[in-house]
Amino acid sequence: MTRSPSLPTRAKLTLKDLAARLGVSAMTVSNAFNRPDQLSPELRSRILRTASELGYDAPAASGRMLRTGKAHALGLCCPDPIGHLFADPNAAEFMKGIAEDCQERQVALTILPGFADAGHSSALDSVALDGIILYAAPDAGPFLERVLRKPLPIVTVDGKRRPGFASVSIEDRPGACEIADLVLAHGHRRCALFGMEIDSGMRSRPVTFAQLEKATCTVTRERARGFREAFDRYGVAVECLPCFEVFRNDAEQAYRLAQDLFEKEKKRPTAILCMSDRIALGVIGAARACGFKVPGDISITGFDDIPGAALSDPALTTVRQPARGKGRTAALLLLQNRNEAIQLPVELIVRRSVGPVPASPPAHWPD
Repeated sequence: MTRSPSLPTRAKLTLKDLAARLGVSAMTVSNAFNRPDQLSPELRSRILRTASELGYDAPAASGRMLRTGKAHALGLCCPDPIGHLFADPNAAEFMKGIAEDCQERQVALTILPGFADAGHSSALDSVALDGIILYAAPDAGPFLERVLRKPLPIVTVDGKRRPGFASVSIEDRPGACEIADLVLAHGHRRCALFGMEIDSGMRSRPVTFAQLEKATCTVTRERARGFREAFDRYGVAVECLPCFEVFRNDAEQAYRLAQDLFEKEKKRPTAILCMSDRIALGVIGAARACGFKVPGDISITGFDDIPGAALSDPALTTVRQPARGKGRTAALLLLQNRNEAIQLPVELIVRRSVGPVPASPPAHWPD
C-alpha cells in the first residue's frame, strides 16, 4: 500500500516546509513574522493561520539574527534605576513615545539597568540590540563611557551633543529664560531656585547657583543658564539667591528642602523657580503645609507640564516640553539610522501659581 506523504513533525517543520505548503517563497513567510508591512493583511493572516495549524510558531530568533544581522530590538539606557523611569511622569511619557514607534515597526524595546561603574554592566554586554537610546546621562563618567564604547548606533537624549552620535534635546535654556522672565515681570526679586541633579552625588542639598550652572547634567546646566539670562536682564544677582539640588527629581525630597527653607530663611523668597514639575509640586505641598497661599504669599513655577501640573492646586505655571515626541524622535533616528541633532521646541504655559509680589509678608513668615 502506498502511503501519502506526511508533513514533518513540529520539531522538524522548517520555514521552507511552510512556504512550500502555502505555495509562497520562504522570504514571504519570513516577512509575515518579521516585516508585516511588506505583505497584504489577507496574505499575512493566511500564513499565520496555517503556521498555527501546523504547529510552526516563528523563525528562531538566533537564526534570524545570523541571517540578517539584526536583533529587531532597541535598548533604552539611563543611569537612574529602572523604577525611576516609571515613577517620573515625564520620563514615562518619553518611554511611551519610544514604545509607540517600536510598536508600529514591530521592534522590541529593552530597558537596560543603570550601573554605578564599568564593572556592573553585564546586561549592556549580554543583550542583543540594534541601537541604544542613552537618556539623561551626565557629561562624563564610567556609565557614559561604557555605553559610548558599544559598537552600535547611539542616540543621546537630554545630554551633551557628541560628534558622531545623533541627539535629541529640547529648548531647555530658552524655556527656563522665558518662565524666569515671567516671574520677574510680576515684580519678584527675592527668588529661590530648586534645580535637578548636578552630578552623581546622590543627595539633595543646598547649593550655589554656580554649581547649578556648571552641572555635569546637561538639563540642569542649561536651565540654570536660562534662568541667569533673565535675572541678568533684570539686574538681579543670582549668586545671592537660595539654591537647591533635588536628587532624581524627587517631589518628597523637594518638599523637605522647601520646608527647611520656609522655616529657616530670614530673607524670605516671594517666588520659587523649579526645574521640573515634580519638584514644583513638592514645593507647593510644603508651602501649603506651612500655611502659605500660592500665589498669594509665594509664587511657584515648574518645567515639563506633566499631567498633574494642570490638576494641582493651584494649577501650575510651567514650560511644556514634548516628552512623548522626544521619545518618538529618538526611536526614529535609530530605526532610520540618521545621524542628526534635533532640538524640539517648548511652550510657556501660564496658569494660576504665579502672581504679583505680596503687598506685605504674612505675619507667620520668619523675621
